[in-house]
Amino acid sequence: MASWADLAVEARDASFALKEGNRLRAAANRAYYAAFSALTATAIRSGVTMPLDQEGPSHAKAIDGTIVASLHKVKPEDQGRLFSIMPNLYRLRTIADYRPSMLLDDSDIRLALGDMMKAFEILKEEE
Repeated sequence: MASWADLAVEARDASFALKEGNRLRAAANRAYYAAFSALTATAIRSGVTMPLDQEGPSHAKAIDGTIVASLHKVKPEDQGRLFSIMPNLYRLRTIADYRPSMLLDDSDIRLALGDMMKAFEILKEEE
């Protein structure tokens, strides 16, 4: 059985491999999911309860700051960073998955991977 932390690592590693294979849209998708999974793992460890019919939060709560605000051990400045990281990653993921006419280039993916790793660094401190 996998945990949210396991999913986070798997998606993180996949995002880097996909970028190397020039599969930029898939890399953006996995970068967002890696950060979402890491955020979910941290929230569960922090005692945040999830809806009865779900094992994790809605994506809306992950990107609107609801889950981030519930992580009381995260320093305010790091919460602020997550408040901008999660919506940006979600924006890139939405372009990657639902806007085929929009270009995602190498700089977009570098931004996504950088934001993903910043999220991991912030959330790792809370383990």
